[in-house]
Amino acid sequence: MKTHDYFLDITFLTNKTDLYFFRIIKQLSKIQQINIRQECSE
Repeated sequence: MKTHDYFLDITFLTNKTDLYFFRIIKQLSKIQQINIRQECSE
């Protein structure tokens, strides 16, 4: 997961606003993954 570490480094380098924004994106991607799993199971 080198890309994941890369993104974490970016968040440490950016300010709190960007960190907050990144958190929202992470939440959205989690929701998308859940939706994809539900579609696959149906």
